[in-house]
Amino acid sequence: MDPRMLFDLDRRLDQFHQKSGWELSLPARIVLQQAFLSLETDHLGLPGYTQGENRQKILGQVLNSVDEFLMRLTHKASDAVKRQNLTSKEEKLIGAIYVMQNMKVLADLIQCECWPG
Repeated sequence: MDPRMLFDLDRRLDQFHQKSGWELSLPARIVLQQAFLSLETDHLGLPGYTQGENRQKILGQVLNSVDEFLMRLTHKASDAVKRQNLTSKEEKLIGAIYVMQNMKVLADLIQCECWPG
């Protein structure tokens, strides 16, 4: 993988807090990073996407969709916070479980059955 792609993903995850006021927990960041890295290395579960050109295309699609995915997560999370009456410390933190529960949002954005959803 081109290290610049991983750097770009990390930069986007870092900027997410500045743009939204929400934080991603460390496990949430790791889930997103590992799923992204897996698109480069995995073969099972990626029918038709294991060729170099296709992998790069999907990596680019994920990278270009991460910001929109995170913003959609914040909207869903805001609604969940209101429903669950969470405390102020809890209400602006998106954890790994919430990210995994909403992976379909990113799968829909990139229009690829290769992404978990």
